Amino acid sequence: MGILIRIAKREDSSYIAKAILLALGMDLDNLEEESIWGEKCIMLFQNLAEREDSQYSYKNSFICEVDASVAGVLVAYDGAKLIQLRNALYDEISKMGLGEPKGLTDETESGEFYIDSLAVFEEYRGRGIATKLIEEARTKALSLNIERLGLLVDKENSNAAKLYTKLGFEYIEDKLFLGHKMEHMQKQVNIY
Repeated sequence: MGILIRIAKREDSSYIAKAILLALGMDLDNLEEESIWGEKCIMLFQNLAEREDSQYSYKNSFICEVDASVAGVLVAYDGAKLIQLRNALYDEISKMGLGEPKGLTDETESGEFYIDSLAVFEEYRGRGIATKLIEEARTKALSLNIERLGLLVDKENSNAAKLYTKLGFEYIEDKLFLGHKMEHMQKQVNIY
């Protein structure tokens, strides 16, 4: 099994969009019921992934390939840039005539390299791919001189919380994001 972690390309936008929706806990087969935007969710996040000024940009994404097939995606960026990067979301929502999401809060902050979305596609789970993607985010944070990785994990996703704890992330505080109770976790990037 050949595993490769690489920086995403614009052509990866459909994989990035699917990964974002999976990270949000959505069932891709039932988007009409899962999201206020229904089936337009895929197009919205694909458009955002294709942009260079979006928090979900391909430029902020890492792809894991297994034997040349996309197995997982991690989207991460400097938390200090969240507000600036989020403008692209509002721009795309407006262009597509969609309603604004309720409960959208600032999920990150300055001094944090924020792992916004992380998803491993089902057939590739259990192979250490999430760990490899997080390590790539750690390396990127170091290159930017950002001392902490940060993420939110749904309080109902105990498997993800266990993985993050095993990788050295620590609970910081509770946050409400899009109406869900989340745990804000951080890890110092210079600690293994």
